[in-house]
Amino acid sequence: MDIETRRSAEEVGGWHLASRMGVACAVVYDSADDRFHTYLEENLNRLMDHLERLDLVVGFNVKRFDYRVLDGYRPVVRPEPSYPGHP
Repeated sequence: MDIETRRSAEEVGGWHLASRMGVACAVVYDSADDRFHTYLEENLNRLMDHLERLDLVVGFNVKRFDYRVLDGYRPVVRPEPSYPGHP
């Protein structure tokens, strides 16, 4: 998953306010159907529903950034890690 925001950290008052940045677009690659799914702000509920059905979400800084951006719209149920070596 990757999210591009409508506003920068500077515009909203810092990285700690990621929930105020808004979503410009988001992309999810789903290995179950071998497709990239794209979402704009007007269909974020579909994105969040999609994410909640997945067993694993991979991305750069997803926990500390992308999910926080989405929290500005509604909380998303995050999958629990279930891979070998995870505490």
